[in-house]
Amino acid sequence: MGMTITLETALSDKDGRAIGPWKRLATNSWTKAASQILRVFLSQTTDADVDDTGNVARSVVAINTTKNMKLAAAITDATFGIQVGTSATAVTRDDYALTVLVAHGVAATQLEYGTCVVSDIVAVSGGYKITVSRVFTNNSGGNITVKEIGLVAEYNGGTSFKFLIAHDLTGDIVVTDTLSRTFRYVITVLVGY
Repeated sequence: MGMTITLETALSDKDGRAIGPWKRLATNSWTKAASQILRVFLSQTTDADVDDTGNVARSVVAINTTKNMKLAAAITDATFGIQVGTSATAVTRDDYALTVLVAHGVAATQLEYGTCVVSDIVAVSGGYKITVSRVFTNNSGGNITVKEIGLVAEYNGGTSFKFLIAHDLTGDIVVTDTLSRTFRYVITVLVGY
């Protein structure tokens, strides 16, 4: 058994329908927080030292049922789900936030964040996959170059915390003014029988 993650992007309309080919990008994704959180849920224990997106150590408990590691962020909510940024700083497993987050909006240097959608589980050769996707629309008046992307999960144990669980450099991907681009993480769980 194994778990992989791939990152893909395509020029799209505002509803997320690809109007250009999907391009696969290199990934180094999983962060230390992803490993810590996975261990908590698999072992049904607590980890008191998981750095959130503000670089504050938080306690993650497996028994919470309100919003365990939610990725499905609402439209305009740039605090979790798929996030994009403009920094080309090398990523590490210890990263806890994007280096330069692109804010939601229509002002200069901002993109409109669409709803972050988590697909149903789909059977694929050798396992199963889940796709997490989000449309970003540029109405800022100028082009914006995306250079980094992350997957941020919201955990709610009475207080909401956000954890960066995947972080990648994209190269220079220009989101042209008045156009949209969809990014998607494809998480595949491989099973062996």
